[in-house]
Amino acid sequence: MKIMGFTFQAQSSSSDVSDSVSLELTVSPEKEAITKENMTPGDSVSATINVANTGTVDTFYFISVDWSAAESTTPAQATRLANELEITVTVPDPATLYSGKMVDLINQPPDGRLLTLEIIEEDVTFTITLPETAGTSLAGIGIIFDLIFIAT
Repeated sequence: MKIMGFTFQAQSSSSDVSDSVSLELTVSPEKEAITKENMTPGDSVSATINVANTGTVDTFYFISVDWSAAESTTPAQATRLANELEITVTVPDPATLYSGKMVDLINQPPDGRLLTLEIIEEDVTFTITLPETAGTSLAGIGIIFDLIFIAT
């Protein structure tokens, strides 16, 4: 089983306030933050991504995941795997921003996560687990996913 992911920079501009106001997030690393091959039931993999408010105003961010089948995996197999994989998203507060199935990681946390101009960055840790209850029927199935950070 292969699990690969990458993040990307998301930018948005607000034209209602003034030309000098910008809403911008920068994430690092931008590519291949999580890679794991031959995952077996009970295995976990973690990675930390730094998210920074590089705009000129306080901003909230939300996290989603977009996944698809890896090579040699059908979309139906990838869906089975995404429904089994558990993902926990934490920050150092300590706070859990999300804990649940990969397939359900959409616009989390529900109220967003605030990055002010005083606290401009934080490390976000993603832990992906294949539960022990998953069984061996998922062996050889691969999934590719993007972690998406949305600024509002």
